[in-house]
Parts: sequence; structure tokens; C-alpha cells
Amino acid sequence: MATAAKKASRVKSDAKSASAIKTPPPVEFSKEEEHQAYRDMLLIRRFEEKAGQLYGMGFIGGVSARQLVPSGRVPRSASRRQTGATPPAPART
Repeated sequence: MATAAKKASRVKSDAKSASAIKTPPPVEFSKEEEHQAYRDMLLIRRFEEKAGQLYGMGFIGGVSARQLVPSGRVPRSASRRQTGATPPAPART
């Protein structure tokens, strides 16, 4: 019975602290600022996709974000390095 009372008081205190958190008012941006932020996000996304593609092909090394995920899944590029397979040679122009 005493543990139930402790749990109830803990839930009440958590609810009080959650209601005490104040969120700031939303920031107003001009249309030009919104467009610039969108263009920046697209540029970052394209860079990340290209870096992931080059990493998967074995042209750049390092730690992939997929290796940091606690799912335990091994990326294909990491398993290829472990087997000793080499990435395809770049096309000559």
C-alpha cells in the first residue's frame, strides 16, 4: 500500500513539472527567409544522399550513421569491406 501511495505522489509531481514548462512563442519569418531555409535544407539533404552513396560505393571511409544505430544491422558496405571485395573502379572518360 505504501508503494502505491509513493507512485501516485510521483505521478502527480511529474504532471506538475510538465505543466511548468513554458514553450516560447513561434518565430515569424518572412517569405524570403522561409525560402532560403528550404533551399538550405535541400542542399544539406542532397549532400547527405551523395555522401551516403559514395560511402556505400567505398569511395569514402569513416563511420556511417547506419553503424551508429543500435538495431545491430550491418550496412552492406561494411560487410563488403570485411569480405575483402573491392569497390568498382571509376569509369574512365
